[in-house]
Amino acid sequence: MHPKRLFVSAESRLPVGFLFAVAVLAVAAALTICSTAVSADTLVLENATDLAPNTLDAITFGGASKDPVGNGTIGVVVVRGGVPQQPLASGNTVIVRTNAGSRSVIGGATLHAGFTGDAHGNRVIVEGSFSVGELVGTTNRGSVLGGAALAYGAGNYSGDAYQNFVELGTGATVYRQVIGGMGVTGNGWGNTVLIRDAKVGGDVFGGIGGQGACNVSGGCDAYDNFVDIYKVGGVSLPGVGAVSGGSSDYGNSLRNTVVFRDGIVQNQIFGGVTYSVSAADARDNSVIFSGGETDRIYGGVTYSGVAANASGNSVTVSGGKVASAIYGGATNFGQAINNTVTLSGAPVLSGRVYGGGIASAGTPADVFTGNTLKLEQYAGTGALSEIGGFQFIEASLGASAALATAPVLTTDTLNLMPGPGGTAVTRVELAGGSAPLLHPSDKVILIKALVSVNNGFSGAGAKSVTGRQGDLILYDMTYTADLPDGLVLNVNGVRLAPESVALSEGFLAGAAFLDAGFDLVAGEAMEDAVRAAKGAGSERGFRVFAAASYGKNRYDTGSHVDVTGFNAVVGASKAFAIDGGPTLTLGVFGEFGDGEYDTYNDIPGRAALEGEGDLTYAGAGLMLRADFPDTGPGHFHVEAGARFGRADNDFETRGFSGAVTKYSLKSDYFGAFFGVGYFHRATDSLTLDYYARYFWTRVEGGSVRLPAGDEVKFDDMDTHRVRGGVRATLDTGSYAKVFFGLGVDYAFSGSASASAYGMPVREPELKGASGFGELGVVISPENTPFSVEIGVQGSFGKRKGLAGSAVFRFDF
Repeated sequence: MHPKRLFVSAESRLPVGFLFAVAVLAVAAALTICSTAVSADTLVLENATDLAPNTLDAITFGGASKDPVGNGTIGVVVVRGGVPQQPLASGNTVIVRTNAGSRSVIGGATLHAGFTGDAHGNRVIVEGSFSVGELVGTTNRGSVLGGAALAYGAGNYSGDAYQNFVELGTGATVYRQVIGGMGVTGNGWGNTVLIRDAKVGGDVFGGIGGQGACNVSGGCDAYDNFVDIYKVGGVSLPGVGAVSGGSSDYGNSLRNTVVFRDGIVQNQIFGGVTYSVSAADARDNSVIFSGGETDRIYGGVTYSGVAANASGNSVTVSGGKVASAIYGGATNFGQAINNTVTLSGAPVLSGRVYGGGIASAGTPADVFTGNTLKLEQYAGTGALSEIGGFQFIEASLGASAALATAPVLTTDTLNLMPGPGGTAVTRVELAGGSAPLLHPSDKVILIKALVSVNNGFSGAGAKSVTGRQGDLILYDMTYTADLPDGLVLNVNGVRLAPESVALSEGFLAGAAFLDAGFDLVAGEAMEDAVRAAKGAGSERGFRVFAAASYGKNRYDTGSHVDVTGFNAVVGASKAFAIDGGPTLTLGVFGEFGDGEYDTYNDIPGRAALEGEGDLTYAGAGLMLRADFPDTGPGHFHVEAGARFGRADNDFETRGFSGAVTKYSLKSDYFGAFFGVGYFHRATDSLTLDYYARYFWTRVEGGSVRLPAGDEVKFDDMDTHRVRGGVRATLDTGSYAKVFFGLGVDYAFSGSASASAYGMPVREPELKGASGFGELGVVISPENTPFSVEIGVQGSFGKRKGLAGSAVFRFDF
């Protein structure tokens, strides 16, 4: 609405300048002349006696003056935080907690004949059953303004009203208008109005700019204003007149917002509105309507008589009742493009729903391009007469087995023109989880047309769109539009989304991390257990050993997975000598791992899909090694081990539909290894250890449910791998031994198998060959129970990366 015009419809209004004159007279009638700018003053009215005769006269700044007659009548008192004759009114506050009333409440105002001045940062808070204004005959009088810049007079005088604030609490009554900030010859921006549960007899504005003769150099726009109404009722009529986030007569209306939750609006709700005779736009405004009643909603509208645009505006309706029309944007002679209307929940709708349309009368240039209708779990009722002005339609549909017969939306006329190729369906989503799948030859009636269809793509064949159910199901669809059904989606095929492979990549990353932990058990930990046991001798007890590694490896899985983490083994070992036979080393151990991973998948036709996860595991096991008597310059050894434990794997990605897709899987794991080798004494100071080992690891699968409701079943994953190589150890003759080694690792089995909705997910795998090298030092000081081994390992091929390891041994 407009402060100078009480709307009954968009075309009927009071004479120009009416409210401006009233506001000037109201303030002037009780003006206290100040010689300096008014700032940071506060007036608090706690009870009715605060407005008794002569009690307000002593307040100069942030105060008020009573009627010149001096009779103390409440109805003729103007309460204001500050009204200076200088160019600034800022930081003033009026807080009203009284059962009395006054004619008007103004947080801060500048009233200048021949000056420029701003009003900003002022506040009005009305609490309790305070009443502002009165009913004189059939006319409501009395308004609340957070801040008002009322510059006037001949010349280019202007003043902005910005960042002012009005709050009406439960029980408050305002007979006429509520305005966050008003710049009569300047801008109104950043102002806020909050209404909790109050009555308003006129209109509500977040911010107003350019009501008078606009100073073009200073601007007359209304922008970044905000209105939030929890509940509102009317005074002499059932509801408030109209609600506007931002309004301007001579400038643009930009980025204003109205949030309406409950109450009655007799006329319309505007996110942003302009009435300029020049090309002033209504852009990027929004209305969020979740309850209550209104006749019409406009995201942005310009009533200009020239080519002004309404673009980038949005309307979201999720409840309540709209009687006549919803427009994303509307104009008379310009463009109403790139607007969005979102319908969700269960509102009651009648009349028209248009992305772009005509404001009052005229011939717009374009009311089609870029406008989008979004149906988000819509389950509303009511009888729509027409839907049109949308280039794009997006649908998110609820879980219902009756989708094939029950239309999502019904209208008399479906207008899919104008525009090249007509309206396009660009997104179709269905609820996942336990919702039934659609099948080839099923159909979904998206918009039922009862009377007529203006079909922009008939005769050109069916158009294609890909639908999605939950995160994982894709439907190959075509859509057509014609009577008797209207706009229909036809299902031609059902398949799993290619992104689903990322879920298996996460499961595979956990198995790869566990496999790397087994290398530590069979390698460094086993060697340390043997050295510890031999050092203790058969007559003594167990020796403690510990081994740990930290590294990062990349696994080529068809795409790739990067795994970074820490693995640790702690145990005790003892040697048993058999006369004439081998020396046996028995070890028991506990193991732990903590890591993280990143997954990367190349999906045809889209950017790489990235995911991430966290891994932990804890378990225990046994190890056994037999070192046989010397044969030639060395001896053979045989080793084996087993492990079991529990692993946790938490994975997430944003690559499916934009929201987070994640799962948490807890799995038991088991494993065993067997190895043979030959320990060769090449010289007195150089030994060579040749070895070959076989590893088996099983990670149990399980079922997980994704946030969208899809169930994914992971099969048990088995990895089979052989690893062989040689380690050379050089005794330096001091307390240190240097070692280095080379080897090859080959995984001949290890794929992550999963399924969803009975369809298999593409399997990433670990199969393939890798080479590796190692370098390190063993330090064993004499006459101490300690020894330590520090090493570094690098790998290349199927598995590539770098890791560091540390092994500790201690006698007890």
